Amino acid sequence: MNTGTIKATFANNLKAYRAIKGYSQKQLADTFGIKRSSLGSYEECRALPRVDDFARIANIMAVSMESLINEEINWQR
Repeated sequence: MNTGTIKATFANNLKAYRAIKGYSQKQLADTFGIKRSSLGSYEECRALPRVDDFARIANIMAVSMESLINEEINWQR
């Protein structure tokens, strides 16, 4: 899996889990302690978080780190 694929899968899965958990971007960013624009850059496939931040996101979302970067989950808005 290359970096572009990981970014795209992470972006999709982060959006999906955020929607499933009922967080707005602002709510999740505030919980995580980052700017909403930073979270948006993850969801728009423009950036990946640092490994320690990645682990914190998984913890906050109550999912495994692997589930954030493995096969895309199906979700509906």
